[in-house]
Amino acid sequence: MDAPRLREILSTYSTNDPEFQKSNWHVPDDAVIECGTISRESLLHTYQRRLRRTGENHALRIKTENLVTFLQDYPEEEIIMIDYYVTGGGMMLFLANSECSRILLWMSMFK
Repeated sequence: MDAPRLREILSTYSTNDPEFQKSNWHVPDDAVIECGTISRESLLHTYQRRLRRTGENHALRIKTENLVTFLQDYPEEEIIMIDYYVTGGGMMLFLANSECSRILLWMSMFK
């Protein structure tokens, strides 16, 4: 996936996620964007374990709970994960539909 295409689907997604819209997201033209298929069950297992270790970090706990709930309810066995790094070392990470045409969830704990 190239930067213009990712900007397009993120622009559409931002209309449905006020927190993402407020994040001042930006996809640089030279962003290295990785896009690949991952097992929903594998992600669910990973984040259920992380949820048990979030401790007192309330914001992280809520974001992780939301992700776990999303994954539990997601009907397909595989999901597309899209990521790119931003200036300053941060990462933007998203889950997309199997056609990679629509962002389903921003994994905001990685911002």
